[in-house]
Amino acid sequence: MITDERLNSIFDEVAKRIRTSVSQPRSDILRESRRRLRVDSDDVAAVHVIAAASLVDRQPARSLDLLRQSTSALVGSATGHRLAGYAHVVQHQLDQAKSHFDQAVRIDPCHCDSWAMLGGIEEKGGLHDQAIVYYRRALVFDDKNHESALALSRIYSARRNLKDAIGTLRISLLRDRRNPTLNLALARLLQQRSAVLRRLRRWNAEARVLRE
Repeated sequence: MITDERLNSIFDEVAKRIRTSVSQPRSDILRESRRRLRVDSDDVAAVHVIAAASLVDRQPARSLDLLRQSTSALVGSATGHRLAGYAHVVQHQLDQAKSHFDQAVRIDPCHCDSWAMLGGIEEKGGLHDQAIVYYRRALVFDDKNHESALALSRIYSARRNLKDAIGTLRISLLRDRRNPTLNLALARLLQQRSAVLRRLRRWNAEARVLRE
């Protein structure tokens, strides 16, 4: 449910508050974060960087321990709740993850990934109507990797609602016309619709013959 690319992206996001240059190595960012944490154990930016680095290393328990040790790093912090949510997902604790992502969007509703993760959790639990709501909200706040658009289209397709499945992908393609994943998904849906239309045409023709 969570790729290494997603975790690296989260690290890069939280590291912006500490990074001194775009080319600064991750090791230097971590070293500076640990130094800052020794000076101030409640340095929120430093805690978030180290917690994100632990997630990248697939050490979710360590991330959660760091976040819980610093009240300011979690309570009232959308970033802190997002990191905690990811840590619980890595540990396959989806109920706890949902609680943290829900807190994250309550504090700051503009994070696309939190809405997308909520959608993924609900979809995995079979609650597709609620998943659709969350995925739609993710689309509003810039679905950069098109994960929510693809997921939403998948749910519509499973419900045999090809019109909305195709429409969802076409809207995303307006922003990213050459995206290979979107184009491939759309091509498959168009093939499905073509097959449906052929069957309908055949059935209508057979019905006319019977009436005559």
